[in-house]
Amino acid sequence: MVQVCPQYIEKMGNRSATVEGRKGEQRVPDIYVILAVLIAPGLTEMGVHILAAHLFIIFCGNVSFITPPVAIASFAAAGIAGADPMKTGWQAPFAWLSFPL
Repeated sequence: MVQVCPQYIEKMGNRSATVEGRKGEQRVPDIYVILAVLIAPGLTEMGVHILAAHLFIIFCGNVSFITPPVAIASFAAAGIAGADPMKTGWQAPFAWLSFPL
């Protein structure tokens, strides 16, 4: 069960973490909100430091967009390029090796 500080809820009011902000305003990604509620409490109960748990879910949430089975970004790129979506999805995580900074 996730416990939330009542003062935080009162301060937030009716605003959602995923509503569109004004121009130039940062938003909390939906994937982070979902994973922070579902995964982070379990990690911290297992003894993982809270900051490490949240950094881990940020990483996993972002990598899920380019790796199968989710691979939304990879599948969209494959559709634009006319390539095989699964092949693109499996190669996407390693593409940075071809273009070092």
